[in-house]
Amino acid sequence: MRIKTLIERCIELDRTHRGRHQGAQHSKPRLREALSKSAPGTGVGNHAPRRSRPERQPSAVQDQARTIAMRAARALAYEFRPRPSFARRIESALDPLLEGNQASANALASALGISRQTLHRRLREQGTSFTEVLAARRHQLAMRYLGREGASVKVIAWRLGFSSPEAFSRAFKRWTGRSPSQFRAEHRASVAGSDA
Repeated sequence: MRIKTLIERCIELDRTHRGRHQGAQHSKPRLREALSKSAPGTGVGNHAPRRSRPERQPSAVQDQARTIAMRAARALAYEFRPRPSFARRIESALDPLLEGNQASANALASALGISRQTLHRRLREQGTSFTEVLAARRHQLAMRYLGREGASVKVIAWRLGFSSPEAFSRAFKRWTGRSPSQFRAEHRASVAGSDA
């Protein structure tokens, strides 16, 4: 059932339930009024000891309304669940495409389940392009791989989808102003200095 249908059904059940018990609701104030006017000491009215009411069992209509309300609440929670941002979806779809130089706009759009035109439009709306996203992700992963792993520059270049280690070195130097080996040596020195 759609959410709107569930809510409409809850309202309808509530109206039905209220209509069925409307007569009983109107008689209660009159009964209280009559009892309150009785004389003190007669055991009737305000001076009578209060008896506890027996617990009322929920009716079938109330059970059905509760079930429908719970379904509607679950449907609303699912509808408004937190979703990963478009940038996060791009990153997770792009990472496996990088290895072996398979990253292209068509491959990324296919991995995201959208058309290439939609990918370009959504990226344009965010003020970027596929080329910029690819370069930024490669830069981010290159820093991580060079800083944490002992992999060679050749392996890292392949993992990031570069055609050769030289192409990776040129791109890394453009991003950071240093070669991958210089960055790795500086990173190791700073880590060793902070451990001492």
